[in-house]
Amino acid sequence: MNKKILKSIIIIGIIGIITLILTNTSDAASLSVKASKSSVSPGESFTVTVTLSDAAGPVSATVSGGSGSLAKEWLENSSKSFTCTAGSSGTVTITASGTVGDFATGNDVTVRNSTSVTIVVPTPQPEPTPAPKPSNNTSNNNSSGNSSNNNTSTTPKKSDNSNLSSIQIAEGVISPEFSKTVKEYTINVPYEVTKLSIAATPEHSKGTVTINGNDELKVGENLIEIIVTAEDSSTDKYTIKAIRAKQELSLQTLSIYYVNENGEKAIGKKVGNYITIDINNLKIAGQEQIQKASDTLTKELKELLKKHIGEQEPILVVGLGNLYVTPDALGPKVVQDIDITRHILQYMPEVLDKDTRPVSAISPGVLGTTGIETLEILKGIVDNIKPKLLLIIDALASRSIERISSTVQLADTGIVPGAGVGNTRKELTEETLGVPVIAIGIPTVVEAATIAADSLDLFIQKIQEQAKSNDFLNKLQEEDKYEMIKEVLAPNDYNFIVTPKEIDELIENMKDVVARGINFATQK
Repeated sequence: MNKKILKSIIIIGIIGIITLILTNTSDAASLSVKASKSSVSPGESFTVTVTLSDAAGPVSATVSGGSGSLAKEWLENSSKSFTCTAGSSGTVTITASGTVGDFATGNDVTVRNSTSVTIVVPTPQPEPTPAPKPSNNTSNNNSSGNSSNNNTSTTPKKSDNSNLSSIQIAEGVISPEFSKTVKEYTINVPYEVTKLSIAATPEHSKGTVTINGNDELKVGENLIEIIVTAEDSSTDKYTIKAIRAKQELSLQTLSIYYVNENGEKAIGKKVGNYITIDINNLKIAGQEQIQKASDTLTKELKELLKKHIGEQEPILVVGLGNLYVTPDALGPKVVQDIDITRHILQYMPEVLDKDTRPVSAISPGVLGTTGIETLEILKGIVDNIKPKLLLIIDALASRSIERISSTVQLADTGIVPGAGVGNTRKELTEETLGVPVIAIGIPTVVEAATIAADSLDLFIQKIQEQAKSNDFLNKLQEEDKYEMIKEVLAPNDYNFIVTPKEIDELIENMKDVVARGINFATQK
């Protein structure tokens, strides 16, 4: 099949008209999701197992139509199980995904899969209609011998039963345990829950239920009212106080690995140490969360510094980027918050602790505003002030939507400025500068081709769930799909660089995390 046909199929996939049926190849990274039951009752719990094959990386899972989740879990050709609880009706859908390292290719790939469990709701049996009472016939004889018959008929009384027989909530369990005589309850739900799926069953078959306040939950307390109307129109009310938790910042070190000479040949990365720290929900982080994130960065950076220099040897901090372009301003903003000590140790050493490390910093700007290559500027500085190590901060372009503004990447192999957006400059490494170079990068932008590729992967994943036969698109590697999408977009210059709408706030939070981490890591 020629390249023109392949390109056409990719275009069809992007607009959502793909009708080909797909399956995964056995030798590529794959993710499976299996539930312990195919059908459950409302509120019933079951087990879900997520298995990652032929790959290693962080995997998470979300649940719709019920409760339960799998936070980012590092899997390496292994499985992880968690418990789900069904909602009130419909289906429970569990979707797992992650960006992982494919053992077969050595590349990062995005894997997704899902499964569904049917919720079977029992049909309530109506109460039997009571038999009508027999009429009373009374015969009285009067003096004239005539008889009189009195016929009296009665209509069944409408029920005044306005009680509930049960309350079930898919997203959690109420407290105290349900009793029809208890009218007030409380439930605690995580931040991710914005709506409660409530199944309230009236005790009488002709009773009706109205639920108010279970949509659009705010952080904190929310009052939910369940109004029960009896057959005779009398009412009663049950209330549930739903407490939605605040959003929390989650942290975990995704990977710490060393690439040797053999690894360099296999995956194309330079020999050295590579560290990736996952920082979720950075855009909502407060000072407590920023401190937690910077502490993690401090710990990892300290260990990396020990491999190259002593505790009091001088360091030059370099902030790459353009201060006047927000997604590229991370480096210059970090430099503004660095604790500079070199000049104080030279001219007023008595005001600092004797163990203070000499730290200097510079933001060299970009070639377009200075007319000078960054390498040329830094080479001149290194030759004159003679630092023992360069610590370089830069904004990166991501090859995964999930990593935008959510990972801090460290490497002691240096950096190539502009490589992520196709504007490659001269590399800043120990080979070009003469001293070790540690790079700290945070992805702030993503290519349009990456967004299209991730969207296509998601679309393919959806129709793979019902796959019956093999198709050549299944055999396309991640890199192949990415490059073909770039070919589709490139002729019209549509391969835009995209950044999150909250980039201003994200840059400020990322700047605080990195600057604090460096300040604590470079000094005792």
